[in-house]
Amino acid sequence: MLMTSQGKARKLRWAAACLAGLAAMTAVARPVIAREWQFVKVASDEPADTAIEVDSQNRPHVVWSDIRYDEDTHVYTFGYTYALWDQGAWQKHPFTFVSDSGGWPSMELDAQDRPHIAFYVHNNDQHTGTVRYATLDGQGQWTEEDVFVGDAGQALHPSLALDSQGRPQISHVGNYSYFDGALWHTDPAGPQIGYYSDLELDAQDTPHVASATLTYNYPMYTTRVQGAWQAEQFAPPANATVSSLELDPAGLPHIAWWHNQTALPVLSRKTGQGWQSTEPPEQPHVSNLAADDMSSQLDDQGL
Repeated sequence: MLMTSQGKARKLRWAAACLAGLAAMTAVARPVIAREWQFVKVASDEPADTAIEVDSQNRPHVVWSDIRYDEDTHVYTFGYTYALWDQGAWQKHPFTFVSDSGGWPSMELDAQDRPHIAFYVHNNDQHTGTVRYATLDGQGQWTEEDVFVGDAGQALHPSLALDSQGRPQISHVGNYSYFDGALWHTDPAGPQIGYYSDLELDAQDTPHVASATLTYNYPMYTTRVQGAWQAEQFAPPANATVSSLELDPAGLPHIAWWHNQTALPVLSRKTGQGWQSTEPPEQPHVSNLAADDMSSQLDDQGL
């Protein structure tokens, strides 16, 4: 995700959406001048994975996955809902309700504040997985297309970013899929892109990915140099859930991740002397709701 300092400031003013652990309620929280939090209810059903972005008018956009049960047919359906806070109310747009399962929505807003969403769909009948991409136009109509269909494990944990021309790029397990303006392509990255990937693009549209290795879930940072994927382990061996990557003004990565063995959040950053890792509260920009909910944000000085 390529974000300006203004965009970072807007996003810092809104907290990440609270997830299903809050008694089947999704909420968005915003700090006010007195440093008190205001909570606004978004949904009353049972949401799961959630993503949030803040647009140029300081409005939050939220997407989440949920499960619905039809009491007449006794059938469960799995899908996603996108919501925009506008003029004092949530404008909700559900999409992709299927009989199969899925999860891990990732969202970015384009220059016109339109949402672009990547997500996972598990195809139960074929035992395969799909990375799907959806956009919402100004008339409230969704356009969806399948980006990748293959082994279910390789479609997991998609992370979306828009390049400098507004074209979507998606990292997912073992692969990097991108749109060239006409067609989708998938670049096999192999073990250089693991589980729980989070994708950022720098000013040159070079991809940077934080993830957990496919074996032992070690924390890993990957970038592409002259067309070749290069990965490095950025912390001592640990069972990790990598959650959030940001690039500072110098293009250096800062990664928030969850140490599954110590049950503590960790913030790792790359410097001229190598990688440094610290645990909150020393780094106040890391939130600790749960492993999948952690996020990191940087201020204008990259801190």
